[in-house]
Amino acid sequence: FVNENPEINVIIPHIGFLNGGYAKMPIFFDKPNVYFDTGTATLEAIKTVLDNVGAERVIFGSDVSGTSMPFYNYTKVELDKVMKLGLDENSMSLILSGNIERLIPQKFVKK
Repeated sequence: FVNENPEINVIIPHIGFLNGGYAKMPIFFDKPNVYFDTGTATLEAIKTVLDNVGAERVIFGSDVSGTSMPFYNYTKVELDKVMKLGLDENSMSLILSGNIERLIPQKFVKK
């Protein structure tokens, strides 16, 4: 699908963790239309993806599944994890908002 439709951007949620697909993520590293969301992914997995595709294709994800943690903590826990990466300001800006803003056409964003 990704190879046949390079004009379609695809976001892989949780860097593939929830369906056991994380081990297959490297096949997408050279696909410029594939993005990775950080929700639920381990810090090490996020680092691996960043090292291979750069901050330009990583999107902050705040949803978490399969946990007993109260839902109101999800965003904080996920944000704290991304903050531990020690990235520069530009990379953090891309991950936290810039990439998703670039992918979603502004005509669909309520002001």
